[in-house]
Amino acid sequence: MELGKLRQERTHILTENKLRSENIDCLYSPIAIAFQDSERSYIEKEWDREVKRKPIIFDGKLVHVKRHNFSPSKLIFDTCMSSFKEWIGTNSNEFKKIFG
Repeated sequence: MELGKLRQERTHILTENKLRSENIDCLYSPIAIAFQDSERSYIEKEWDREVKRKPIIFDGKLVHVKRHNFSPSKLIFDTCMSSFKEWIGTNSNEFKKIFG
């Protein structure tokens, strides 16, 4: 598949015809999430564990949805830059339980 087409398909927001594009706002901040030292240590620990399980993975840039809000007529995403490592490290119930 052509890379440009693949990127386009991966950046679409599918709403199953319930919202039109004018009813979806995507906000972007170039400022990444500022993790505290304890959170960063946890993320590193989880990343190291995942790399041992799957040595072929690599850290790359991702767009992180910090918040989303939905009203009957508008869907709003608040996004920022992140990384695969941060996603791996924060995407668990344990992280949420410890750090909120």
